[in-house]
Amino acid sequence: MNRYALVSIGCNFKIKIDEAKFIELKKARNVLLKALACEENYEIVVRNYLDLEKELSGIAIESIGRCLHDYYTIFNYIIVANIKISNLLNSARFHIDTLPGNVKKCLQDTKSQLQIEEVIRKEKSKNPHFKLVHFLLRNYLQHINLPTHNVSINKTWTKENLSEHCVNLFTLKEKISGDRKLKPIIDTMDEKVNLIFVIRHYIESISKIHFQARGLIEEKVEGARKCIQSAIDKYKESNTNSDVQAIGLSAFRLNKHNIKDDEVPLLLNWDDIRHNLIKKNAIALSNLHKMYATTRVDLGEKKAPTMR
Repeated sequence: MNRYALVSIGCNFKIKIDEAKFIELKKARNVLLKALACEENYEIVVRNYLDLEKELSGIAIESIGRCLHDYYTIFNYIIVANIKISNLLNSARFHIDTLPGNVKKCLQDTKSQLQIEEVIRKEKSKNPHFKLVHFLLRNYLQHINLPTHNVSINKTWTKENLSEHCVNLFTLKEKISGDRKLKPIIDTMDEKVNLIFVIRHYIESISKIHFQARGLIEEKVEGARKCIQSAIDKYKESNTNSDVQAIGLSAFRLNKHNIKDDEVPLLLNWDDIRHNLIKKNAIALSNLHKMYATTRVDLGEKKAPTMR
């Protein structure tokens, strides 16, 4: 007959639990692990997106004080851009491909998986840039070539007589090819596509999908956390030795031969990271295509100085 108990590292004190409680704790831990995977994957997407934007900002700033129009310099910028875009597209595709399954395992039903897949389908039909990036450019990147075909470093004068420097990346329709399934997307492309513009639209969709998934699993995930926290609190309260803490607490199963054959770590440290990631990424990345960062000096009501 199997036996079940709670025990912490370096402590002989045990609390007996029944099979139902053991199974409940095991399911709760699995829910938290999948919820963490969702937030971890999204964090990687966000970091890769910000890395791309930072790289472009750095090139624009460098163009203020250097001549950047020789072939070798432009080649290096294309290489760096392709590295950043490759990292972003691969991480975004991985997140979207695994998100429905992670949601399903959190909620432990197939209906939730279908819900997220429907959200993805709607975003695909609603946002043409999502189809272009997620399917065409990602497929082109994986099977044919790198997506950045051209870099443009521009300087323009604003109405305030200020010199504004910016960098744009382009992919060219004439160089894009793919299988027959992707031809309808290719046919809708402009001859010259601004990669940063379509990627910003794409990340907006990724963020929207993620936030809907997060909302769908939120109640279940918090319930799982409370389940494990309750077991930790019970262990601490039952232990008469106040010096002993529930460090490395686990629920384990002993078989009829008194051998431990299953163990469930009951730690919330990793789930604290999930909470921190949610706080860090609490704002949906909407309207990115209308935003840009600048180092422009804000002079308030004062008139900008005249360039000499």
